[in-house]
Amino acid sequence: MNRREALKYTTITLGAALSATTTAAILQGCTAEPGSDWIPGTLSPTQAEALAAMAETILPATDDSPGARDVHVHRFIDTLLTDWANDETRQEWMEGFQALHQELTGKTKDPAFNKLSAEDQEAALRAINERALSGAPNTATDSFFLELKGQVIGGYFSSKEVGMNILAYDPVPGEYLGCIPVEEVGKAWSLR
Repeated sequence: MNRREALKYTTITLGAALSATTTAAILQGCTAEPGSDWIPGTLSPTQAEALAAMAETILPATDDSPGARDVHVHRFIDTLLTDWANDETRQEWMEGFQALHQELTGKTKDPAFNKLSAEDQEAALRAINERALSGAPNTATDSFFLELKGQVIGGYFSSKEVGMNILAYDPVPGEYLGCIPVEEVGKAWSLR
């Protein structure tokens, strides 16, 4: 299975799992503004860097597509938390993130996922992903990880870079063909 097939599969399986906050932000065009002087609104700089490393591990850059860090998915999620989430949702997300972060690093004080080697990052996320999808008793960390994964995928596919350069971009869509074989569709479409 190549990366594109894995993304399609993950998108299909998590499509319905995107939170209302993420869906609303995507529909309203919530974007994280690029720039080197970016300051997180909700996350601390350390948390933002750890989130960027997690997102990049989930959706790494390839020769023909940018990674989650390249399209600023971590900034997108911080913007969701800052501008769209209510206080209760923000607090629950931060608690879930802290618990996940601690589990991934095996530390209870000052964890730093982004300081782990790329192999350790991938192994840690893979273990939680397999456990969360295995049907075994899910913990709150498993549930949060699946939510985070959905937010990363949602942020990635709603980014301008992916919408215009990876997905088939058509600012003026043509006719609607609702009942055709999937093989004839080709690339996924974006109206970003």
